[in-house]
Amino acid sequence: MTPRLSNQMEKFYKFPDPPELAVQLRTYSVQRWPTMNHEWRKNKLASILRMKARRLASYWYAEESLSPRVDELEAILALLKLPEEVIERENLNELQALKERVARLEALLAQAGALDLGEQVDGGS
Repeated sequence: MTPRLSNQMEKFYKFPDPPELAVQLRTYSVQRWPTMNHEWRKNKLASILRMKARRLASYWYAEESLSPRVDELEAILALLKLPEEVIERENLNELQALKERVARLEALLAQAGALDLGEQVDGGS
């Protein structure tokens, strides 16, 4: 093995094996989004990590054909090492945004009922 090739391989030693990384990804996503299904979690992780869904699936399932990229591995490990406080804060922010959307929908429905448009809304769908 040439010294140059050896140096290139050394940078991968600090990363977990693909099966271990897959377990870490799934564990993180279940803890982060406990009420969602795996398909949604994979899509959300792909969005956060700025990967295509198919590329993330290769990491998720630890596919043998996966050719890991250093920048992707670093991004995944950085995400997995987020402190619990950050994750909790992000979850609370997402919950608050959801509550606000529900409140807006309820206000729109109440307004439609007050204007006696309920029959038109029901008939239009």
